[in-house]
Amino acid sequence: MKPPSVIAALQIFLVVMLVASLSLVGRFATALTRMSRVTTALHVEKAHLRGRVFAGSTDGALQVNGFDAAEAFLNTVDIDDGPFFVHVTSARNVSEPEWCELCGLAKDKVAIAFETAPPTARLLHVLVSEEGWESRRYSLRSDSQLNVDELPAILRYDGSMHTSLLLSEGFVSDPVLLRAVFQTSPAPRRRVLDITTVQALERAIEAASIQPLFTYFVSGRNPQDGRLWCRYCDRSDIPIVTYYNEYAPVNATLLRVIVADSYADWQNPTNPFARQQVVPVSGLPMLARLDATATGIQVHEYVQFFEERESLRAFFVGS
Repeated sequence: MKPPSVIAALQIFLVVMLVASLSLVGRFATALTRMSRVTTALHVEKAHLRGRVFAGSTDGALQVNGFDAAEAFLNTVDIDDGPFFVHVTSARNVSEPEWCELCGLAKDKVAIAFETAPPTARLLHVLVSEEGWESRRYSLRSDSQLNVDELPAILRYDGSMHTSLLLSEGFVSDPVLLRAVFQTSPAPRRRVLDITTVQALERAIEAASIQPLFTYFVSGRNPQDGRLWCRYCDRSDIPIVTYYNEYAPVNATLLRVIVADSYADWQNPTNPFARQQVVPVSGLPMLARLDATATGIQVHEYVQFFEERESLRAFFVGS
């Protein structure tokens, strides 16, 4: 049998452990309560923000003023609820002319085209003042999910604070392009092949030599934001592919040639696509039509600006 002093010491030890355990449980419960209150407050704040933006909206179209308000709202968006588009355009003083002429031309056309979008689609109009646009353009910020170089612009919000550029500048007033981007799962109408090696390019040209054949050289995508690292490719990609689908002959083939995963890879003197002479590449993006002749392949490069939409349409139609 243990001495009374040992038993007393054990009893004291057990009491101390019990008190300490109760104290820890109390602190843990308090921490959980605080976390719950913070989480609830954040949900309430987001709900209030969404409520302010959605107020008065009956067609899925929303409106905020400025980039900061737009980015704050995107933090509340759940893309599982449906596709989410962003229309960045000019804010207009009704007593003054539109400071962004292209924005004025596109506004009504964007609204009309959005009526063809799926019922779950949402569209956020971001109104930007001339002063706000100028200060944004010349700022050093590189962390914005609304990475816009020209107005107006249509983007798709992809979640995780990332957006994809769909259309910009004069392209935004084109009903054909607007219909294509708002119909989120358009059925492909023409054959498009992604090419990543020179050998695949040569095989595809040989296989399609008797058909209307187009080559479209374009950059790869930046892994950080998913956008084409060539900014001119990024803003021309959807217009080129859409016009091909709309206007090229039904038996045509478009070889979409991805030349490099990064700018550094493209500038490397050993880059295979820069070295090949099957279809010499003059720059990015580059669109060409290939014709088979008795002496080989004849390359007809599209040399106008891609923004000259009638010229782009005629290039595909006239093949």
